[in-house]
Amino acid sequence: MIIQKMKQEDLDQVMYIEQTSFKAPWKRSFFEYDLQHQGGYCYVAKEKEEILGYANAWYIADEMHLANIAVHLKHRHMGIGMQLLKKIIEVAQKNKCRSILLEVRISNLIAQKLYEKFGFIKLYTRKKYYPDGEEAIVYEKRL
Repeated sequence: MIIQKMKQEDLDQVMYIEQTSFKAPWKRSFFEYDLQHQGGYCYVAKEKEEILGYANAWYIADEMHLANIAVHLKHRHMGIGMQLLKKIIEVAQKNKCRSILLEVRISNLIAQKLYEKFGFIKLYTRKKYYPDGEEAIVYEKRL
């Protein structure tokens, strides 16, 4: 498996993972924007021609915001999410960010455990953050 920058030709597979992973999936245009935007950092975990997972983050001032991370259903619990998160942390450090921020569904305990394993700390919750009304927990990792 390799982690590399996401390309336009990866988007069909990325969108499949996105749509099967989230209750309120992003639109393709969101990924297209991030691929072209100077502050967008988009990566895929790839084995041969198959996308196993992806992550994208935004560099804003002196912070990195982890916008999206997901792993294909058949490749979960194999450390792929950890490798993608490590890549985002590495990119944030190279950009001399002071922290990484993210939001996660209050019900997504697996993701919360992953973030906490990497030193992310719960800051607060955002009421009715998601379209279905679920709360989000805001996490931060100081660098």
